[in-house]
Amino acid sequence: MGAHTLRLITAYRRQEHAYERVLELACDGLETVRSGGALGELHEINRHKERMLAEVGRIDGEIDEERRQWRTAETVGAETADLEQLLARIAALIELILSKERETDRWIAHGVGLGDATEAIN
Repeated sequence: MGAHTLRLITAYRRQEHAYERVLELACDGLETVRSGGALGELHEINRHKERMLAEVGRIDGEIDEERRQWRTAETVGAETADLEQLLARIAALIELILSKERETDRWIAHGVGLGDATEAIN
């Protein structure tokens, strides 16, 4: 396995773990809204998600050169398959996160959930 591919796989695995945590937090946020939890609770969850997404961005910045090298290399075989599978898992995680976020937004838009939102606004 090429060194740049190994670095990419390592970095993308770190991103995968971060996205898994973002998904957990998105689920927590949805549950908070569904159960009529406090607005402050949702804000805290969102702050955690922002930190995890900042970590994803930081990792992404670390691998710019490796990504360029991988795109131009004539890499085939197992390392390409491993990387493609990892990227597919990350894409699936992102889709799940977006789904949870859309559902949370729908709950909020319909005025359901967040029991103390009215008090927090007044």
